Amino acid sequence: MSQTRPIDYPANRLSFAMGVVKEQVPRHLRRAALNRALWASRMLLHGDLVECPACGATASRYFRGRCTSCSAAARQRLIALFLRRELGIEDGADARVLHFAPEPGLIRMLSRMPNLEYVPADLVPDKGHARVDATAIHLAPTFDGVITSHVLEHIPDDSRAIAEMFRILQPGGWAVVVVPVHEKLEATFEDDTIRSRWARHRYYGQHDHVRLYGRDFPDRLRWVGFEVHERRYADELAHEEVRRYGLRSIDIIFLCRKVGK
Repeated sequence: MSQTRPIDYPANRLSFAMGVVKEQVPRHLRRAALNRALWASRMLLHGDLVECPACGATASRYFRGRCTSCSAAARQRLIALFLRRELGIEDGADARVLHFAPEPGLIRMLSRMPNLEYVPADLVPDKGHARVDATAIHLAPTFDGVITSHVLEHIPDDSRAIAEMFRILQPGGWAVVVVPVHEKLEATFEDDTIRSRWARHRYYGQHDHVRLYGRDFPDRLRWVGFEVHERRYADELAHEEVRRYGLRSIDIIFLCRKVGK
């Protein structure tokens, strides 16, 4: 195992233990607890100072960074705004969109768009969602769009997952990809000998991550054939919008296009 950590994460045993315990709680129970907390906060945070781009709800502030109506966090709100404004997903032509590890706020938004054939998918899917392994997608190449946010850093063979995303898209299709990129790292750091949850917590900052993406991440997307546009979308917006929508400049959107025939 490498002895030099590229980023000096605090090796906090309490946060490590909490992360592992949280993982053992069924997803539906975690979401139910969050929804109860959001419901309780909704009246207390009534107002019009912030607005969720995913569902349109307003409030005096976000509850622990989340929309009190649809639970969209900052990253999902950024994606929602990007999909609406930059890709015109709501008012555009009919499209088929695959969404890996879908977040509730985006599920709610996208499933209500009549022009979309929306396919939420996961390795362990919710009821009614597709069961899909990102490294071996069993679906035909009939999709116009793919959305994946903070998924690839969990997948050991991320190059295969990226190649599969490229394969299932029709020519001209797009993929909105978001991963945590560590600006201090020129090259992505990964070490096959870092296997235990504690070691991953120490080296990668989270027990279920398998690498730290560096500034070279777009090269991984281009390697399979994608045309990649790196969008620091929050930085493109007016300060008033960033504040109202509760966005963060650390969240980078990689807009990928499958060009050619």
